[in-house]
Amino acid sequence: MRVIALDYHPNLKKFIENVFHPLPVATINVIWLPDGTKETRVILERKARGERVELAKKIIQKIKNMKVKVEVI
Repeated sequence: MRVIALDYHPNLKKFIENVFHPLPVATINVIWLPDGTKETRVILERKARGERVELAKKIIQKIKNMKVKVEVI
């Protein structure tokens, strides 16, 4: 069983970078949708395994209660 330890940080950018570590995060954008909700887009600098990205998205969604979309440049 693999365990991931995170340091909770109140700064959203630092928290997301900690969750995706060691993957380099290029940028983080908050997108306001027409229905009034918002989505956070995280752009990674390199491709990662799908299960790693999905796990990171679930962690962010559970802890910060936000929708997350991940892209790779």
